[in-house]
Amino acid sequence: MKAIWRHLIVMVALSVAISVVFMMIAVDDLSAFPWRYLSWRIAIGTTFGMCIGAISWAVMSRFAHAIWRFHPVPRWATLLAIFCACGAAGSFLAVLIVTYVYRMAWETPVLLMWQHSLQSTMAITIPVGTVITLIEAYRARLRDTEVQLRTKELERERAMKLATEAQLAALSARVEPHFLFNTLNTISSLIREDPERAERTIEQLSALLRSSLDSTNTATIPLEQEMRLVASYLDIQATRFGDRLRFTLAPPGGMAHVIVPPFSIQTLVENSVKYAVAPRREGGSIHVRLEQDDARLLVDIEDDGPGFTPQQIPSGHGIDNLQGRLQTLFGAASSLEFIRAPGLMRVRMRVPA
Repeated sequence: MKAIWRHLIVMVALSVAISVVFMMIAVDDLSAFPWRYLSWRIAIGTTFGMCIGAISWAVMSRFAHAIWRFHPVPRWATLLAIFCACGAAGSFLAVLIVTYVYRMAWETPVLLMWQHSLQSTMAITIPVGTVITLIEAYRARLRDTEVQLRTKELERERAMKLATEAQLAALSARVEPHFLFNTLNTISSLIREDPERAERTIEQLSALLRSSLDSTNTATIPLEQEMRLVASYLDIQATRFGDRLRFTLAPPGGMAHVIVPPFSIQTLVENSVKYAVAPRREGGSIHVRLEQDDARLLVDIEDDGPGFTPQQIPSGHGIDNLQGRLQTLFGAASSLEFIRAPGLMRVRMRVPA
């Protein structure tokens, strides 16, 4: 509604302004004419401008977006044809209004008067329509740019929020009494038997907690940093589970600087520890493999547990959170793939390299 009123005010203002300018050009001495005559000239000019402007606005508001997708040459040829058609239709409507509503008698028939008015109306309609079209096009482009910037800002904020939530969830898991109790209990038992290993476990636990805090304000980290975090986590769990936990970690190699969401690989490894190792007396094996394929990093986390399906992932779970972060950060260029087979569960993460 506001846009309609804005366009109406602009049309009235333009019509009055053009009428006054043309009258001043056409009449050498305005003082020689009575105000009644001058006001009628302004009213007639305004009527022509309003009729042409209203028809042009109605047509352009309906077809402008489709026309603007054309190549520049057919686009402006189409716009020129629309301006001419709207000018002709608007001037004919204005002649009818002036003749039958204002009851102004012309010295010539209506059709002939309309033909006489076409030259002046076209001389005004085409340049004014071109200028207004260019202004509206640049305004539309500016609005689209603002929307894109706003969308990117919202996506960035959402990515930061998800990253922070993931960090908080990871930190919560680390400082969870159950986790800390098991780890500290393991350290306590090692102090007398293997002091060096107890000291190393304390350092790894400290590094894990420090990584949780350091990743608060970042949405991505280098793969090398993420793999160090995974190694610290698995070393702590290996101290706890002993021979029940068997794992291999591939070195980042030339992919060390590829960026990944913080706690992304760690989340998948933690899931394997929780469901493939901890519940089973014989423990389990976890293998983390890295590969670069078509400018994308492939991370495979494989275990020999019972496995799961994507439908079994609860909302808000670590893997569900990771899927949201990947989608927000990388869009369709990233994915999580779940491959389940007898005695094997593999989760494959793809991110741009």
